[in-house]
Amino acid sequence: MSVLGPTPFAVILCKCSDQPQEPQSPGFFQAFFTETQWAGAFRISDPNMAPPGAPVAVVARKADHLDVFWAGNDGAIWTNWWDANANNGLWNTAFRISDPNVVPPGAGVAAVARHAEHLDVFWADDFRQIGTNYWPGPSPQGLAAYWRDISYGQVSWDGTQVFGWRTIGQNLASFKQLNRPQKIAACMAAFPEVNFGNFFSVIVIDNSISDSGSAGGKTILDPGGWILSLAAHETGHNYGLDHSFDDSQTSCDPGSDNRPGAYKDPWDIMSARCFAGQNPMFTGAFGQSGPGLNAPYRDKLGWIPSNRNYSVVAGNAFRGIMTLAD
Repeated sequence: MSVLGPTPFAVILCKCSDQPQEPQSPGFFQAFFTETQWAGAFRISDPNMAPPGAPVAVVARKADHLDVFWAGNDGAIWTNWWDANANNGLWNTAFRISDPNVVPPGAGVAAVARHAEHLDVFWADDFRQIGTNYWPGPSPQGLAAYWRDISYGQVSWDGTQVFGWRTIGQNLASFKQLNRPQKIAACMAAFPEVNFGNFFSVIVIDNSISDSGSAGGKTILDPGGWILSLAAHETGHNYGLDHSFDDSQTSCDPGSDNRPGAYKDPWDIMSARCFAGQNPMFTGAFGQSGPGLNAPYRDKLGWIPSNRNYSVVAGNAFRGIMTLAD
């Protein structure tokens, strides 16, 4: 089961009807889950995106890069970008950086680049408040970078988008009564405008302590799961990976997986976060991070080149030096 090329995720931020807090901004999750964040290989705009004569804000973060912003006909803030060194120097496709119906169509937008790797955008919304969003620059310590490195560059999270925050139809007490697939479905239902079929998988971000885990090829993470090691583990399930094991007869975490040897590979992310009682993690920009992925799982996903594989046949002696990594 090889997994190669772009694997874009839809990251949706949801909150229960009685839990209005937003513990982190969408920009935090853009940095957590993406590297390119606002970027993608698309054209500049479809027809009928904004009223005739609507103002447009343009900023050049550097000499060979442009970002454009406007208030669309749907009342959302839209953006697009051009880079001389990307997409053969062509404009990309526009996308939203806010929910719909936050500003009057064609409203004014202001944008500023404080330095080459940071953008801030501002607008006056329909509630007579000043709204903002920001792009914090590439995130070399986020989840997209993790899987790029672990796969030796053979998968990317290009095209991953963050949507929300959005209030769902359940209060926290009723939400906790749902099983994991139902929780994920309830949050997805709050985003009817998102075509989830365009994405490799879905990551639900819940603003209250309720559940973190994976089900049906999708993941939910409450605030306790906004840690890179746990998020990497759960999205490993999205790639079709099971937990990892040793050959003992007991589990390191029987409450989560009681199979013999479960969570007992101390150097594999699919044993997070028990790791046979070891601690192979380090502290990064998003809390505890690491470890990597064991060789059998990398091979299963097609990430180890054939010239890096060597099979030893039983009964045939072998002695030599093998390069495991550069």
